[in-house]
Amino acid sequence: MDIIKGNREELDVKAAEAIGDALSRFSEEKTNVVFGVSGGRDVLGVFEALKQREIDWTFVEIFMLDECFVGFKDPDSTFGQAKRGFIGDLIEKGSLSSRNVHYFDPKKKIDSYQDEFIAAGGTFDVVLAALEMDGRIASLFPHGAGLKEEDSFVVMKDAPLKLKKRMTVTRKVLEHVGEAVLVVYGMDKKESFEMFLDESVDVNECPAKVLEGAENLQVFSDLKG
Repeated sequence: MDIIKGNREELDVKAAEAIGDALSRFSEEKTNVVFGVSGGRDVLGVFEALKQREIDWTFVEIFMLDECFVGFKDPDSTFGQAKRGFIGDLIEKGSLSSRNVHYFDPKKKIDSYQDEFIAAGGTFDVVLAALEMDGRIASLFPHGAGLKEEDSFVVMKDAPLKLKKRMTVTRKVLEHVGEAVLVVYGMDKKESFEMFLDESVDVNECPAKVLEGAENLQVFSDLKG
């Protein structure tokens, strides 16, 4: 695990660079590269920086790590954030095919989304996630269903937040990520970041620790010290 410190604007650019480099490396080895993104305000700057980089998106397939049961125009929609943040721009420019963008439709069963993921390879080569105050990433909550489920994705109806019904990737999938980029922004993440770094804390208490199983994990943090 590498921890890169700095100010948020610089880190957003560096995180996007790390993602671009990882996508490029995997594209040399595979015919399709699977990239997973989570939502939340802390990844928005990385989305913007991804638009500015020269990345070959031809063989990249993008999946959402989680999704709220809301419309895509809702500010809490992961796909909505990603589309407005970088995906829509790339499609408009012709850099990314809309066929390579996969999103969970809350009006459909989880099976169809899971089938798309399995057809793409069933693993994430590259992941972008943000550490939240409760130690989670995506909607993988402490002691939640996503830590126990054997499928790749699961729907929960009792998330401990205002939007209780959500879809999330599971521990089973995130334990086998190729390259992971984790952003840790803001003093409100200080306690959860300490948990993340504490070897005595397990993944049930701090689900973000699941990314420690990645072949390469880069953490970008604006926290001091």
